[in-house]
Amino acid sequence: MRLCRIFRVNGHYTLPFKNRDIEQALLKRALWKPGDPPLASRLMVITDSMVPLTLRLGDRTLMDLPEERQETRILGILKQRSRIGSQLDSAREHFNTSLDMLENAGKSSLAKALIDLYPTVIDYLVLATRGEQKNPVHHSLVVLENAVRIGLGDDLTDSDLKVLCVSAFIHDIGCCASVRDRVLPAHIKAEKDENKRAQMITEGILFRREHMEKGEKIAGNLLNSGSISSHFTKPEKGRIKMLVATHDNPSIENYMQVPSGQWLFFSQERLALLLRAADRLWMLTPEGLEADLERDKRKGKLVDPRSHLQHNIDEHRKEREAYDIFEDAAEKYGFIGNTLHISLTGYALHNEYIEQTCLAYSINPECLVCPVSPVV
Repeated sequence: MRLCRIFRVNGHYTLPFKNRDIEQALLKRALWKPGDPPLASRLMVITDSMVPLTLRLGDRTLMDLPEERQETRILGILKQRSRIGSQLDSAREHFNTSLDMLENAGKSSLAKALIDLYPTVIDYLVLATRGEQKNPVHHSLVVLENAVRIGLGDDLTDSDLKVLCVSAFIHDIGCCASVRDRVLPAHIKAEKDENKRAQMITEGILFRREHMEKGEKIAGNLLNSGSISSHFTKPEKGRIKMLVATHDNPSIENYMQVPSGQWLFFSQERLALLLRAADRLWMLTPEGLEADLERDKRKGKLVDPRSHLQHNIDEHRKEREAYDIFEDAAEKYGFIGNTLHISLTGYALHNEYIEQTCLAYSINPECLVCPVSPVV
């Protein structure tokens, strides 16, 4: 049976039970029992407070969809949440760590903003997981933690810290609205057919652009919604949208192979580089490497932790070197050691994650060529 239209009761968006699968899903998780009020206010529990913005893709909300698509969308969230339950638990641990660091640093107002954002952002990311077990839910919460560490370590102003952390949290939110699959440069390199390789390059670039463009639009809707809007000034909202809209620009260079510089960041936006560093640090973590190896395994590729970690380290170095096409760029940006990092905290995390990943995968660090150097 179809769902009735969502409507608002006492400030909450609710939904009558008419679909047996949803009822059974809630019964199984003890979130609703026969005899409870007919309105599915308990549904909010399973989706961490489902509101219309939860499923706002572009200009459309869940309420704008035909009733049968409402049903499909809600069931999709319920099933996906069940399938990636362990990932959600792990992601929540990273989120709590970020909150603890902010509270301990006296940034309780930013912690509150993140808490208010959390339910809606997680539902967007759940919709974007598709077949990937570690992306983008787990990835986004690790990137947020990296941004918190970097922001606090660099002693950013309260406004800059807020912009950096929120941008990190929602940077991949547009993936839920992307109609394309992610295509990685490594997969393009392995393709022998020139025509297929050219198509993969095109698809890779289109995905990068699409998820940033749609992410900017969703971010705008999200930051201007209800009580969430009160956490941010108009300039802060604009900067967050800009960072979401450009965060993956440097990756487009990887597909073009010959850096043109048109997609790289410029020195007037330091936060763009800090966000990029926080995002790319994921590649060096044990969780990030695990996600890469799982992807390789699904594609029937050789699973080799050491060579893949080395590849990820090399990607950091190559991206840093791409900035050298600008005169005195490295000096202007303040890159440390031949790495992507312009923050001592980010640089320290770079080395820390490599050590952790080597330990987790029994990799001898001496077998790696690491683009790091001592910092006095």
